[in-house]
Amino acid sequence: MVGVGYGKGATLPDEEVRWLTPEQVDGLRAGEGVRLLDARDAPEFQKASLPGAESLPQSTLMFSRGKVQALVDELVGSQAGELCFFANTAGPNAGITAGREVYVMAFLLELGLPLTRMARLRGGLNGWVESGRPAPPAGREVAPQLPAVSGGLRGLCEGAGLGHLAAALPPSLTLEAAAAAATS
Repeated sequence: MVGVGYGKGATLPDEEVRWLTPEQVDGLRAGEGVRLLDARDAPEFQKASLPGAESLPQSTLMFSRGKVQALVDELVGSQAGELCFFANTAGPNAGITAGREVYVMAFLLELGLPLTRMARLRGGLNGWVESGRPAPPAGREVAPQLPAVSGGLRGLCEGAGLGHLAAALPPSLTLEAAAAAATS
């Protein structure tokens, strides 16, 4: 049994708790979908979380349940969809097996949400980041990274097969100046 502190005695049977790796989460997001639920406190969530994650703080669930009741009702009332819970760390190699997400999962299980719909993110947020994935501030998706361009604006045009445009550019026009002009 995986237990949780705070005197609540919430437990989940180890053999029934499913784990998802960051790679599996990516696969589910690309396919049938998965809802990511962050069990950390609101300030932690605001600082960084998984892209698209929803905040369901364990402490709020314990002490101010009314603030998250609508989300709790939605999760328990719905019969569809995979749910993946996480906090900062999780897993046998993380040094902690019972994190804040376990309390949230146990609470939802007591309310009738089947454990078969719930999983834990192996490694938690730290494992997600260590796997090379982004953890942007809440509500902000990560902008795609553009490859480095050698040769500035001319190099960009030539690399895109637009050499005729590169030849027409004024020699003094830089990539930075073009970007600044486009945003002003």
